[in-house]
Amino acid sequence: MKAKLFLVLVIVTLGISGCDLLKGKEDLNLPTEPVTLSVEDDLVSFERSALEAVKKDGVFLVKVVVTAKQDLELLAVSEVIPPEFVVIGGETTSFLANLSTGDGLELNYSIQAASPKGMFELSGFSRAKPIGEESVQLELVSPIEVR
Repeated sequence: MKAKLFLVLVIVTLGISGCDLLKGKEDLNLPTEPVTLSVEDDLVSFERSALEAVKKDGVFLVKVVVTAKQDLELLAVSEVIPPEFVVIGGETTSFLANLSTGDGLELNYSIQAASPKGMFELSGFSRAKPIGEESVQLELVSPIEVR
């Protein structure tokens, strides 16, 4: 009788965390901190912070920062969201004109992993136009796993 009572007390004491623990390891080891990936060229630095793995139907924040490394006529950024994800809030595109070195764009948006389990990619493009020159595109890809 004491063993059964102890198990009940442990589950009640642990609450939701204890119940999740009993479901199996699939719910464990999900990252809680975003990972920042970046690329750069002579014109801009381009970075994205997002989780590497989420649960199906999980909602998470994505942060994108593009910073001018020289004066630019125009800077644009556009995120490409896979069809297996749904944008819940925020903006996924933006542009600015007449930037000085150090100026930039920041996007913050929330997305939901509405897909079955699998590997997917968040991708985005920045396009920078230096003064009097042709624009240059830069791509950044972030892998994300839905568990």
